[in-house]
Amino acid sequence: MDDRHITTSTRVRAEDYSGPWLPDRIREIAEPHRIHRKLWEFGVIQQVYLEQIGSGGSAIGFGCGREPIPAWLANRGCRVLASDQAVETAQVWTGSGQHSGGFADLPFRGICDEKKLHELVRFEAVDMRDIPEPLRQGEFDFTWSAGSFEHVGGIQAGIDFFLQQMQCLKPGGIAAHTTEYNFASNDTTVESSNLVLFRRRDLERLARLVAAQGDELWPFDLQAGKHEADLYVDPFPYTGEYHLNLKINDHVSTSVLLVARRGG
Repeated sequence: MDDRHITTSTRVRAEDYSGPWLPDRIREIAEPHRIHRKLWEFGVIQQVYLEQIGSGGSAIGFGCGREPIPAWLANRGCRVLASDQAVETAQVWTGSGQHSGGFADLPFRGICDEKKLHELVRFEAVDMRDIPEPLRQGEFDFTWSAGSFEHVGGIQAGIDFFLQQMQCLKPGGIAAHTTEYNFASNDTTVESSNLVLFRRRDLERLARLVAAQGDELWPFDLQAGKHEADLYVDPFPYTGEYHLNLKINDHVSTSVLLVARRGG
């Protein structure tokens, strides 16, 4: 019997926070439970790894910043390459508290033993717009990013990143990436050098391009939830009790998970 919970590329829903898996994933990264989309982004990536890899293996994360995922993966016995943009090219993020300048910025307390972290995790500066060729040799079981590839320079740049990072995976390897989803419009959107809100048509084009290179993007389930938190739109400066949907300029965005399997 298949008891997997993540079987599609999907969007965050309030029901997940009281469901059978997300509360455990939040606890495992030493975070307080709250209805915040970033916790779902971390948790859903963790859950895909658990259901598809289980333990061990190797993983590469992009735009990791100060995420708990590298330590969480190490606690599962996974060999991890955590990466972020080089400090000299990350001026937009270095003052945000999100950018990681190196291994020392990765959180681990309450998540993973420090000795295990040092044994299994390494850090490297990687430009997501041009992943180094040595990393694209198909040696990883798992790739991930949590709210990163909407920041690489535009819609096409984000799509190009997703297509390129698939080359890091072994045949049958799994990619799990979260990003911004403009669910209110399939026409106008936000597109700048620092932020993109992907529309459904952008995601559908990505799926076609992934298939064209011999890989598979899991089918979409983008139906909204029906809880009060699913209907609430958090305005800037984003201090609402529920933070699943947020107002960005004149648009509304939420978090979406894209899962793909390497062909071959």
